[in-house]
Amino acid sequence: MTSCHPSLHQWTTTPTPPPIYLEKVVALYNYDASKPDDLSLSDGDIIYLTHRHDDGWCEGYLRGKSGFFPQNYVQSCG
Repeated sequence: MTSCHPSLHQWTTTPTPPPIYLEKVVALYNYDASKPDDLSLSDGDIIYLTHRHDDGWCEGYLRGKSGFFPQNYVQSCG
């Protein structure tokens, strides 16, 4: 089971969440961005989910960058 707590190697500084987000989610799989506005995910990354789209994609914030990622690659931390 993937944890919603990042390992020490994932953060060198404490991340600042966006001012408004829906929930924190954890990446279940690696995902390589295929477009400039996509986020690349690594298994175990904690993403601040900012919007869910009806087409199966989400928007979120990770490592100081916002972008899109597939909803089926993450699960809720809540």
